[in-house]
Amino acid sequence: YMIVPVVSRAFVTLFIVINVLLWILLIVVSWTVNKNKEYKKQSPFYGKLFAALLSNSIWWCGARVVVTGMEKLPDPKAGRFLFVSNHRSVFDTFIQVAALWRYPMAFISKPENFKIPIGNQYMRRCRYMAINRDNPREGGMTLIKASEILKSGDSCIGVYPEGTRNRTTDTLLRFRHGCFKAALWAKCPIV
Repeated sequence: YMIVPVVSRAFVTLFIVINVLLWILLIVVSWTVNKNKEYKKQSPFYGKLFAALLSNSIWWCGARVVVTGMEKLPDPKAGRFLFVSNHRSVFDTFIQVAALWRYPMAFISKPENFKIPIGNQYMRRCRYMAINRDNPREGGMTLIKASEILKSGDSCIGVYPEGTRNRTTDTLLRFRHGCFKAALWAKCPIV
């Protein structure tokens, strides 16, 4: 009877200690990323660590994620794809990176996201790309870069073709068709 509370407290304490150590590791490792450097290769280490960071964040926020249909995705070693998704929640990228942790992922994101503490270093190291939605020429350059990454087989690219988070209830926003050009140019599948 008295063993249960002791075991429960020990388990909770161990769980908290492990999570604190994980966050310390994530912070310390993020300091090794050069914010001014454009990386030419996806880092499997940083990619998996970033997926762990996001997965841990999802768990602490109380979200429980159930994923179906993973068997429909290409084999992680077979090739890369353009990952297209709607954007209904702040947690979309968190969930997608955590669920697709076997795949090296780089998302096209708004520039403001590159100001997020700790996360911005991982985003840079995992080759996320900022897109200027107000300048078609700069946006096109980002899409060319995304297609080159897809062609090289270095990373899968994630995009939200609605262009912004959709706060409506039942309808999709109008897709910005330019993001599909990256897959067309790279001749890769779209998921």
